[in-house]
Amino acid sequence: MSAAFDWQFGSAVHVPELNTTADDFFPMPRRDGLEMFLTSNRPGSILNPAGTAPTLDLWVATRASIWEPWGPPVNMGPTLNTAFVEQRGAISFSRTTLIFFSNRPGGSGGADLYGTTREKITGPK
Repeated sequence: MSAAFDWQFGSAVHVPELNTTADDFFPMPRRDGLEMFLTSNRPGSILNPAGTAPTLDLWVATRASIWEPWGPPVNMGPTLNTAFVEQRGAISFSRTTLIFFSNRPGGSGGADLYGTTREKITGPK
C-alpha cells in the first residue's frame, strides 16, 4: 500500500547563487528560510594541513525574504573552520546554537560533534 500525499514538488531547478564548480553540499536551511548553512571546498576554504588543497568548510548564505535570491555564501571563518573537515552545520530552533561535525584534532576520534553559540539575532537575519 502506498502513502497518498496532498502535495507534490515541482521539477528541480539549479540554484546558481549557491553553487560553484567545487563541491557544494549538505544544505541546512534555518527554519524561516532566511539563512542557509552548507558545506563546501570552494575557493576561500581553508587549506589542508599540507597546504595543498582546500578542506570542507562551513559556509552561510542569507537573504532578506524567502522571495529573494540567496546572497553569495560566506566562509564562516577560522573560529569554526580549521585545516580539517567541518560539515553539516545545523542551526537550533532558537537560531543561537550551531551543531556540526569535524575530524579536527582534540576530539574523541574520527568525526566528532561540535557546537558553537552566537548572540540572539533580531530581524530577518
